[in-house]
Amino acid sequence: MQPVHGILEAMKEIYSESDDQVRQNLAPDLIPLFNRVRKQIKGSEYVSRTEAFQEYVEAHPKEKDEILCEKADFKLKSLLRPLLDFYETPAWCVRAILPFLPVSRKTRILDAGCGTGAIIRELVKVWPDNEISGIEKEDGRFEEVRRSLFDVRQGNFLHVTDRVDLIVSNPPYSHALDFVQHAMALAPAVCMLLRLPWLASQKRATWHREHPAHVYVLPRRPSFTGDKRTDATEYAWFLWGACEPGRWTILDVEKAEGKAEIPF
Repeated sequence: MQPVHGILEAMKEIYSESDDQVRQNLAPDLIPLFNRVRKQIKGSEYVSRTEAFQEYVEAHPKEKDEILCEKADFKLKSLLRPLLDFYETPAWCVRAILPFLPVSRKTRILDAGCGTGAIIRELVKVWPDNEISGIEKEDGRFEEVRRSLFDVRQGNFLHVTDRVDLIVSNPPYSHALDFVQHAMALAPAVCMLLRLPWLASQKRATWHREHPAHVYVLPRRPSFTGDKRTDATEYAWFLWGACEPGRWTILDVEKAEGKAEIPF
């Protein structure tokens, strides 16, 4: 078994097999890496899931190029996405929610976990004079968004203490509730792109009953892979603090396909 395919298969099996079953089919030199990644995935602290993976591929430059190149096949990228917990937000998803965001000329907006800048890019197009910033933890994504000349800083959003008026985010799914709760402590209005099954948890459902959002449902599944293959589940924007809580609205995706022009 080639090392690159060995680690990718291990990452895939994390989500379908027991730890012992994975280790039995894994090359011995990859078991320590698997153990570190598995520990991170199980942990509750918000940490970069790429650290253990990068530790391996940095030591194998040829394999890193194969894994991360733009021409890597769909299956390869699909295996990596759960490990990275990174799903770049399509522009039309952002444009669909813009008319419902509570933004005035003085609104300060933060994109929590801004990735490569997909959300900031659409916000700046509509509100170029507003104070719009982002924060991103992962090195590679931070460097990419910084090259776009957006106002971004590197760090862990869960350690941010500065208050703003609105926080918009497509948070890492495994830490979505942590992101929502921390955002609500920093801003009077919070808007998060979440899977609808996010509510299918006793802990989150109980919390949402106590803190109901206005849920804006995307009637079409997003594609996060760049090849037009849609995700396997439905998504919605959850908006807290600037609307009638507990309501559900189906967004107009057709309008979102065009250029967003939002008056104050």
